Amino acid sequence: MKILFFGWDPSIVPVSRTVDYMGDCVYHGLKSVLGKNVHTVYDQFHMYTDIPEGLANNFHGKGFTICGNLNPKVRNVIDEKTLEANLKNKFYDCVIFSRLYRSTMHYDEVCKYYDDKEIVVIDGHDVPDIMDEYRKHQYFKRELVEEPHDTLHPISFSIPQEKLVPADLTPKQEKSVAQIIPGKLETYTFNSEEEYYNDYKKSLYGITHKKAGWDCMRHLEIMANKCAPLFYGIDDCPLYTMADYDKETISQIYNHVKNNTITQEIYDAARQSLYEHVAKNQTTVAQAKRIIGIIK
Repeated sequence: MKILFFGWDPSIVPVSRTVDYMGDCVYHGLKSVLGKNVHTVYDQFHMYTDIPEGLANNFHGKGFTICGNLNPKVRNVIDEKTLEANLKNKFYDCVIFSRLYRSTMHYDEVCKYYDDKEIVVIDGHDVPDIMDEYRKHQYFKRELVEEPHDTLHPISFSIPQEKLVPADLTPKQEKSVAQIIPGKLETYTFNSEEEYYNDYKKSLYGITHKKAGWDCMRHLEIMANKCAPLFYGIDDCPLYTMADYDKETISQIYNHVKNNTITQEIYDAARQSLYEHVAKNQTTVAQAKRIIGIIK
């Protein structure tokens, strides 16, 4: 399968907006599965291990988790002349736009040659509003509140497989709650991903909740490090938002802690179940395979 992927482009400024977690999750997964069969017009430089040193510090979340992971050998950046020829010849099985709410570069050009259903929209915006002009395409919506149908699909953040702690590792938990308190910037003191992850590894719980949107990479980072999410308000999450998560188990943990009915047995079973669910269903590769299946 050959895919043309539009992610970051030079019209998106400032540099902090280079990262778009939803689009970058999909890009990482597709590249992991299809390699050089995923083409881009603009180099997604922030996704590769040769990202310039220190640049990720300017990104949202300092580039933790999703940036700087891919092998540069799977790059495949085409020039404008090749783009024009490939579009005319219908070289690609589909074309994916992951940032249409920020940039529409090349959209009109693609529409000249590709049918509506051969174009895929990844909408990772924090708001539930759907961009009506793009409903005619295969539309994947992060904060989805409508009922899905054959061209409207829920999508959630995903995490690279290599970011999960080894399945046979049981971290030694030394404290009750991890340092990060969402929204309290004074708790965001970690300068490296390793420090950030280690704090979750040694904590029983990681506090999380809805911010601008329900879905958040933090939820996955907590569970990937075998820490249990303490998710305030999870029972109010819309049915089709965070659809890939095991929201029932996340809710059970919160309510047990709230009602002081948590036991070591309940905790251990829930934490392990959530870790296994993420490992099976919420890696970037698992997500990419689902998307490929829908596209086909």
